[in-house]
Amino acid sequence: SGSGRYVKYCELHSSAFSAPLGTTDLHGRFGLNEAQGSAGACTERFGGTSASSPLAAGIAALVLEANPDLTWLDFQYIIKMSTIKTDPKNSGWVLNGGGMWVSHEYGFGLIDASLAVKRAESFVVHVKEIALTQSKRDNEPLLLSTNGKQYIVESKIHLNQTIMLHHVEVIVNIKHKSRGQLDIRLITPYGTESILATAHRDTNPNYSGWRFTTMFAWGEHSTGDWKLIVSDSTRSGDPNAVLESWTLNLYGLDENDESYPDFVKRGGSQAFEWDLHDVSAIGNSTSTNSGGLFYALFGEGHEAVMKIVLMVGLVSGIFITVVIMIIVFILRREVSRVDDNTIQMKPIPTTKDEDITETETTNIYIADGKN
Repeated sequence: SGSGRYVKYCELHSSAFSAPLGTTDLHGRFGLNEAQGSAGACTERFGGTSASSPLAAGIAALVLEANPDLTWLDFQYIIKMSTIKTDPKNSGWVLNGGGMWVSHEYGFGLIDASLAVKRAESFVVHVKEIALTQSKRDNEPLLLSTNGKQYIVESKIHLNQTIMLHHVEVIVNIKHKSRGQLDIRLITPYGTESILATAHRDTNPNYSGWRFTTMFAWGEHSTGDWKLIVSDSTRSGDPNAVLESWTLNLYGLDENDESYPDFVKRGGSQAFEWDLHDVSAIGNSTSTNSGGLFYALFGEGHEAVMKIVLMVGLVSGIFITVVIMIIVFILRREVSRVDDNTIQMKPIPTTKDEDITETETTNIYIADGKN
């Protein structure tokens, strides 16, 4: 998003990077940042997928301009090693076995364009990719778990060869009446978990030769047990579901090759952490745009709208309640004042000497008020 935070309409992923935060802006009233002069040249309020893709593409153009000889794999190594761990207080960040911080919400983090260009300028040796593959035919059914809440199957593939990984592919063949009910996860020998698929609205049957990709094992070694977990936690689970087979394709490099730059062979991509929860740091740039504080308080998209509506409703409710209480207080004071000033009427006692006939008998009242 424009604030750098994960937004709810995004899918969880295990093979992506986050887009950068700011962008150039139209001048004056035509732009999002209406400040005059150079202060209005940039904005931090343009976000979402409409901004992330062109911004990432712009960084790619800068990197390739700095070094046109880069291959697609060289480029990915440069970008991956030029990221910042954004929103570090988010609980989704995991340190993988290669020393890389990864997140299903933020990928590897925010791209540092300046650092990526510097790395590209010094990158002279192309990455030589090594591939390993191993398959397993299970024909294992998804069995009802001991707690009775899900159908699940686990399968393992053991690898003895060692390479330093970047991409991992999993190809699955799963028989199921509705593949949108399945959750599929891959766990590396280091315990790093990649969410390959979650339950969604796809009601079509089976995953037949379906290929998933994850980069969460970047920098880890391939040796050890790889675990695939397929589960169905829906109420209408398929008791006839079967994990028929799966294939593990691993791609990496020889970390002992001395020709590679140090940043290619070492783990740990984040140069520093950018704390989005520190409101004072948000929007604290040369721009006079105050959008950073707004995003910090309200978020973005539907979330921001809901927060604003709730806040307006709360403030309005408090205001109306106070007004009603004031009106009731005033009315009670007026009623009390009327009661205090009410004129009381008392009958005049008659004497025995007065000759008043029965038909003429009447009560005569005089005022006996306090005034």
